[in-house]
Amino acid sequence: MVTQRIGLTCLLWRNGSFRLCQDSTGTITIEIDNDEWRGQAIDSNDVVEISGEVEKEFRSVKIDVKVIQKIK
Repeated sequence: MVTQRIGLTCLLWRNGSFRLCQDSTGTITIEIDNDEWRGQAIDSNDVVEISGEVEKEFRSVKIDVKVIQKIK
């Protein structure tokens, strides 16, 4: 597995059991642990800024979110 740090601004939405981050370049699966929410109420109408680690495995890429912050 290859890991690198990333930060981006996106819309956050849920697709079944997955959370997805979408911006003008596309959509990526993200993983957010419960403690990373820090009490924030965020829904699909909110723009968020996330930072974390990109995890590249054989056939998948996802972001393990370390910080999430609502922008608007």
